Amino acid sequence: MGSGAALIFLQIWSSPPRFIELGIHFYPQWLTLWAILALCFAGMSRFLSSVFKTSLQALRWQNISFLLLLLALLLPLRSYLLPVFDFFQPKHSTTEPSAPVLRIVLANVLFSNVQTANFERWLDQEQADVVVIEELNRAYEAVMHKRKVDYPYHRVVYTGNPFGIGLWSRIPFDQEETLQLGPAQLPSLYVRLKTPQPLHLLATHPYPPISDRYFTDRNAQYGAITEFLAKKSGPKAVVGDLNITPWSGYYQRWEQQLGLRNTRQSQGLLSSWPVHWPAFLRIPIDHVLVSEDWSESETVLGPDIGSDHLPLRVVIRP
Repeated sequence: MGSGAALIFLQIWSSPPRFIELGIHFYPQWLTLWAILALCFAGMSRFLSSVFKTSLQALRWQNISFLLLLLALLLPLRSYLLPVFDFFQPKHSTTEPSAPVLRIVLANVLFSNVQTANFERWLDQEQADVVVIEELNRAYEAVMHKRKVDYPYHRVVYTGNPFGIGLWSRIPFDQEETLQLGPAQLPSLYVRLKTPQPLHLLATHPYPPISDRYFTDRNAQYGAITEFLAKKSGPKAVVGDLNITPWSGYYQRWEQQLGLRNTRQSQGLLSSWPVHWPAFLRIPIDHVLVSEDWSESETVLGPDIGSDHLPLRVVIRP
């Protein structure tokens, strides 16, 4: 039981050090392992009780305590599991089913990956309105250039390293800007889409927390994003490989400050990285966050495109 309580503490820790946060990103995996071990322990306790004819009263209380702790441990995942948990996150939208939708594709394509065929087939199938590509290289830039008739509006920053970024749209912009947010000065793209409810969309890609400096710069970039979007009124969205999972205290605080919600909610964990690991070991670090003005959503993972990330397709409706 003590290990379960420790998991709860780690999950609600708002500012853990880097090496602990790296472990917290695998919270669903730790929870699964804990549940398996706890069930094995409970089975062994029942067996020993029957062999030695000891009282079952203590065992019953032990089982009740286990179930209560398991429910407490599942709470951080409740919004991301299945629609059966929707009563925790009631929907307030009164949108008509015929209202226009916005289809967003996000793909971290891996800077060294020049195999574009799978991505092109998937993109043709999805018919997205907005395409965000991160770790942009020349091969994927050429792919989108071939589609300039379909996506006449674009903003691109090619950096020659894994932090290049591009945004292509069928929908016109009436504002656009390349930003360098936070001390790392990595490029982010801001556009104001001329949708029925104009949408402030920010595409960004903070550093991964693989060193103390990157960890500090990543967290500072979240703060800079919050500060930038706070000056914008109306519906907002943040799109990108954010190099963080929803189980991190930094993420939870940041999402609350932004006033946005993750489109994964009630869609499943949709773990997108790393592709070469077994699916049950992957973690969700590619995200689309939207304001409640665009509260209805559908999020699915795309196919293997040769990257270490699976792409996302998100459909949102006002």
